[in-house]
Amino acid sequence: NGSSTGGNNYRGYPAYSTLYDSTQSFYHYVRGFHSVTAAGSKDHPSRDRAYLYDSPGADTFDEAFWEEDKYQGGSLTDTGNSYELSTKYFDYVYARSTDSGPGDTIAVENETLLAYRLLRMGTW
Repeated sequence: NGSSTGGNNYRGYPAYSTLYDSTQSFYHYVRGFHSVTAAGSKDHPSRDRAYLYDSPGADTFDEAFWEEDKYQGGSLTDTGNSYELSTKYFDYVYARSTDSGPGDTIAVENETLLAYRLLRMGTW
């Protein structure tokens, strides 16, 4: 989990993830896990940012964590189910597609139900 005062930065890759706050009072690094969930600040998410990076294969970003009439987060997975990166309580979620294949998908049906701003980067 990130700092309750906000300013959290999460970077999720299929092989590893990092989470730290803007004052660098902590730094979390994980590697070798199939599934990672990063939580920002529920009370102060306005400065929390999550950056999700895809794998070379087909990947899907979808909403997650239905709470208080909104999706509070999202998850990025690949079709082979080799990894899952989830975020919760981040104000901005940047989903990056780095390959040019047609298999990457944003599966969010209604962005007005997101409690965060989803920004697409790359070749979605």
